[in-house]
Amino acid sequence: MKMMKKIFLLFVMAMMLCACSGGKKEEETPENKFDIAGRTYYNTIDDYGNENHSKVWFGKDGTFVFTDNFFNGSYDITGEWSLSENVVTLNVKESSVGQYSKILFELQDEDTMTLKTSLEGSKDGATFSTTEVKGSTGHGQIANSDFTYTTYYNLSQTSTNKSSFEVRSDNSCTMIDMEDFGVMEANGTYEIENGYMIVMKNFEGTPFGENVKAIEFQIYDENTLILMTDLGVSMTGDVFSANGSIPEALQVPMGDNLGNKGSSWRYITDTDVAEQYLPKVVFDTAGAFTFTENVYSGMAQIKGWYEKKSDGYICHVDDNSQMEGYTGADVKLIEFEKKDNSTLVLKTDICMSRAGDTFELID
Repeated sequence: MKMMKKIFLLFVMAMMLCACSGGKKEEETPENKFDIAGRTYYNTIDDYGNENHSKVWFGKDGTFVFTDNFFNGSYDITGEWSLSENVVTLNVKESSVGQYSKILFELQDEDTMTLKTSLEGSKDGATFSTTEVKGSTGHGQIANSDFTYTTYYNLSQTSTNKSSFEVRSDNSCTMIDMEDFGVMEANGTYEIENGYMIVMKNFEGTPFGENVKAIEFQIYDENTLILMTDLGVSMTGDVFSANGSIPEALQVPMGDNLGNKGSSWRYITDTDVAEQYLPKVVFDTAGAFTFTENVYSGMAQIKGWYEKKSDGYICHVDDNSQMEGYTGADVKLIEFEKKDNSTLVLKTDICMSRAGDTFELID
């Protein structure tokens, strides 16, 4: 009987040992089969004419840097990343464009992942790979014989009169840069370079300034060109369209303001100033702004791109050349605080316009 009890006890202990060993083995099985730490993944396409594509680097310390290309260059998003099975979560701490809290990727294998969040440039569904691809591969690649010979209009402008670029089958072209207060025109010839750039050359004089010897457009698709040269009224990043619409990928979320349209605001602090000399700021639907300032001896324009916040706007200055020699020539950021749906309060000193001055919505 004692022998039977001893055998039974040994059997139970053996079963418990097997159970414990099995549990330990399952516990040590790694949850994540992919290792992305220390790696960089590149967007396989670029829609904005950049040689270097958007990319995301995953640090071994758990931090990340996401450099995203968009219509106005590129910007960085930083924070910390985590991996659960095949889902990568980026917890955003800082972004110089847009307002993001989390960005998600789905890993296909160790070298390929799919973006599951739409950003300013890289969109939901974009494939990122550890193999770097160079050049603009998303659009363009159009031969001369396939090009649309027509007139393209600058839809980034908010003025009634819009700049235009006309191309013809004999390789001649006309660039008209205009707004409601003036016009500049040049006639010349064009070439298609690298399959996705159209370059206007051989025009007489310097209608757009001494530094403009050629005018470049990126061919986005058969109806859309993106200007890559600053002309005066039309600026780098402006969208020219043959069919009257801007492609969704170029409709920047930060340009969505007070409804889904552009808006113009007029200075109202000093009512003794004649209306044509009142400072004005225009926010267009493509995410660009134009601030027309009174410099006491005339009017000067400040141009760039803007971020739409819940409590106002932050304007990033790209072109301040007309302010040279005047107070405000060194301004890099212009901030507006939203007082109500029809009033903005300026938070930045410029020239005539000073912090605390108010602007009213005019359209």
